[in-house]
Amino acid sequence: MEASRLWHLKAFVFAILICAALVIFSGCSSPSGATTSTPTATSPGPIKIGVLLPLTGVDAKSGEIIRNSMELAADMEQGQISGRPLKLIYEDEGDQDETIAVEKAKKLVQSDKADLIMGPLHDDSSLSVAAYTSALPTINVKWSPIGYSQVAIRDKNTFWTSQLNQSSSYPLGLFASGNGIRTVTTLCTGDAISSDFMQGFIDGFRFSSGKVTQQQAAPPGETDFTSYLTNLKNSDALVIAISGDASVTALLKQYGELASSKKMPLYVASIDGLSASVVNEIGSSLEGAYVVEKYLPDLDNAQNRRFLAAYRQKYQSDPNNQASDAYNGIQVLFEALKVTRGGTFPDILGPILRATETDLPTGHFQFSQTRTGIQPLRVSEVVVLGGIPKLEMVKEYPPTEYYWQPYP
Repeated sequence: MEASRLWHLKAFVFAILICAALVIFSGCSSPSGATTSTPTATSPGPIKIGVLLPLTGVDAKSGEIIRNSMELAADMEQGQISGRPLKLIYEDEGDQDETIAVEKAKKLVQSDKADLIMGPLHDDSSLSVAAYTSALPTINVKWSPIGYSQVAIRDKNTFWTSQLNQSSSYPLGLFASGNGIRTVTTLCTGDAISSDFMQGFIDGFRFSSGKVTQQQAAPPGETDFTSYLTNLKNSDALVIAISGDASVTALLKQYGELASSKKMPLYVASIDGLSASVVNEIGSSLEGAYVVEKYLPDLDNAQNRRFLAAYRQKYQSDPNNQASDAYNGIQVLFEALKVTRGGTFPDILGPILRATETDLPTGHFQFSQTRTGIQPLRVSEVVVLGGIPKLEMVKEYPPTEYYWQPYP
């Protein structure tokens, strides 16, 4: 039944493509004030993708990682889709400043004549930008429930290529219960994103009849976890969702110094909660810890082998979850643009995006009913091989919308 509906949707969209060809190739004006220039048969214009990223401030490193992956994806397409050159136009969204993000979006739309927008990274900014650019396709490569509101759900042209944060950690809760854990004590950073990661774990754990005996929250940027560790209640496992490598490293070092009688098996509920730098710094004391991941460099599929080789060649390092998110997000867009042969008219590209299913380095991808990405997720264990700690996948969960609860 689903396949039949998908086929009819694509047939309908292609009919619109033919009927709207004259409109597409003569240009159109969007309600937001942008005039979308369109290619001609003899001189195809570029596909202009406006990208909002934090290029300064505390998240500048994340912005650089995302930009690198997007540029790599464009390079791997030889810089063009269906004969139309790809032009990525970057703007600094500001340090969680919604006003700056909207002003930069206006520049991209009105001055740069962007055909569509990617980003911004920060949640409140992404909602404000999506409200402004509602007449253009807007693709965001990350997701957290701060932005999971009726505004986002109503906007048919807004797409989020990552899972909800709760969805990302939900399977780790299922895994912990299946691994014999019956009770847990939790410790997370008291911000919205970490809290949502933790809530996803708790929901999965309780679904499998697990019991949470204690919950603690530390302020953002905390590096002294002595009081929290002293207050730990005895349980089958400790679950953490801590923001920032410095805070994670500090917590794990202090946890490692506890008397063995106070230590419990460790579960890390936040995506990329154990970055390569953290694993390398903490070392073998992390052995046996479990973490949830979307992406691992050693995933054995054709798409990942191609992505990994290109990333290593260009940047001399392995991609992490954030790099994979960015590559996946723009790759999903490219797949839709191939179907439209480079056409960016919103009423055509939007439905094509919604129906897009493709294989990515992380596995099979599709959109949920609310235009959030659904992909496989993995639980990995920290193992030590030859004295070197690394993450080794122990279980993969298939693409499913594990957790869906729209905010009021």
